[in-house]
Amino acid sequence: MAYFNLEYILQLWESWGLMDVILPFLLIFAVVYAIADKVKLLGENKNTHIILALVMALAVIMPHVPVSV
Repeated sequence: MAYFNLEYILQLWESWGLMDVILPFLLIFAVVYAIADKVKLLGENKNTHIILALVMALAVIMPHVPVSV
């Protein structure tokens, strides 16, 4: 029987940067996309809404990403 260790999984996700980068990016992307799609911000084109959400999410997340030199 496989042993499920939640603490290990959360530490692994933290080491991958899931909690600092990926989850906030997905949240911002989803919220911006939903608003743009609901309001028809730039027309009916869903590709435009996706690009807008992607740019907004990256613009918010990138300043908070640590860069190793």
